Amino acid sequence: FFSPTNTHCKRCVGLSEELRISRILLEQGYAVLAITSQDRKNGCWNSKQDIPRVRTALREFRNLIASQQLESEVGIVLAIGASSGGHFAAEVAV
Repeated sequence: FFSPTNTHCKRCVGLSEELRISRILLEQGYAVLAITSQDRKNGCWNSKQDIPRVRTALREFRNLIASQQLESEVGIVLAIGASSGGHFAAEVAV
């Protein structure tokens, strides 16, 4: 979901930075996924709760691409985040 407005998610907000980054990446042929932390109260990432969820989401995405024969394999995975999201992206990579 990368839209400033969406009838299916009234609380979702497409921030201008994320929208611009997503549009540029899509134009370059990348797939873009937005994964949210499990803690919706403060929005911070938690390694114990969220790393398994993110790895599962990435695995399922790879399986989807393989099942639809969109690519022979998913190549490089890039992650960005601000504040706890940036720290979390570094933890997932390890």
